[in-house]
Amino acid sequence: MKQFKFGEKRLIKFDIEGKVYQRPYNETLIRTIEEVEKSLNNAMKKLEDTTSFNEMFAEVEKECKKGIDLILGQGKFDEIFGVRGYDAMEEADLLMYLIDEINAFQSEIAEEQAKENKVVELSPEKKAQIEGAMKNAASSEAGAIHELGIPRRTAEYR
Repeated sequence: MKQFKFGEKRLIKFDIEGKVYQRPYNETLIRTIEEVEKSLNNAMKKLEDTTSFNEMFAEVEKECKKGIDLILGQGKFDEIFGVRGYDAMEEADLLMYLIDEINAFQSEIAEEQAKENKVVELSPEKKAQIEGAMKNAASSEAGAIHELGIPRRTAEYR
């Protein structure tokens, strides 16, 4: 019998002015990023009609505080900017850095998973055989693969 083991928890590390913050990469973080991005998009739409810089910067700061605290943890926005001084442009830069780092981390994970999946490059003869089998296997790709005895995860059709 095979045994299932959970992998090690993946941590994203953010280096902010020499201090490293860590956050587990998990479903919660993915949902958080979706929420932050949606909130930012709504704020940007709202600001399209704003002509007041004070109102604009106040809205940016509000959204950045919310996003940074959601990503790094409650109170981290004030921990970082309370000492440094609040500046909407720097806050926006930090939030974009966090989002970019998470996106880069997601890309690395996707590349790792792609390397782990063994891909078989099919010869032209095998491709022709698959095409013929597909016609004969109730017109389904899964049926053709089953008919040919090719493991589903190791086949790639190009």
